[in-house]
Amino acid sequence: TCQFSGGGYSLATRISATLLQCRVPPVNASLGACAGQALELEVLQTQEQTASNAPFSRVPTPTLLAATPRAGLHWEAQVVRLTGHGFLDSPHRTCQFVAPGHALSVGRDNITFISASELIVLRPPTAMPYPDPSFVVLSLDGQVYSQPLTQYRILGAPAGLALAEGVTSFAFLSAAVAVLRGVAAYTIDRHGRRLRALDIWPHPINATLRRASRNPEALPL
Repeated sequence: TCQFSGGGYSLATRISATLLQCRVPPVNASLGACAGQALELEVLQTQEQTASNAPFSRVPTPTLLAATPRAGLHWEAQVVRLTGHGFLDSPHRTCQFVAPGHALSVGRDNITFISASELIVLRPPTAMPYPDPSFVVLSLDGQVYSQPLTQYRILGAPAGLALAEGVTSFAFLSAAVAVLRGVAAYTIDRHGRRLRALDIWPHPINATLRRASRNPEALPL
């Protein structure tokens, strides 16, 4: 068995001659300072117990409140600032970008601890964009993650143009010179998400104008 300070214990699973696996018993509080608790191993057959005082830390589950920026292009690495509560400079900190059928893990080498409320994560490129809903989650022990409440989108390349939701055409009054103001179109990826400022490429738009009678007539794009 594995014996923890405070009297907690669990049965150990032998993996090899040099590796055992133990499930940590539940507790009502965590050690916010990451100071650690003693972890001892007791051999049932002889009732002998080690005296190694191997450190073991119980850490809280962090709370993520925001990711800045909230989206990035899938083929580019991006620096993402995470803010929230309960962050620790844990050696096992791990971040994941998750979506249906996808999970991208980022290890501690690419997660910079700034303070108890801020982390900087380097999100690596992915082979494809992630569908919605997509989130970023954080773990301090590499096993238990924060709730998937902070949205972060991994977008694809421009795949089409779309008008604002609910808009199908624009109408203009006749004049000697008609200035077409207020026409707004957005580039979208293959999942229909707007790229906004992430799209820096020019895209020509061919609009069809129809000659109207005295009655106002919509001019479809």
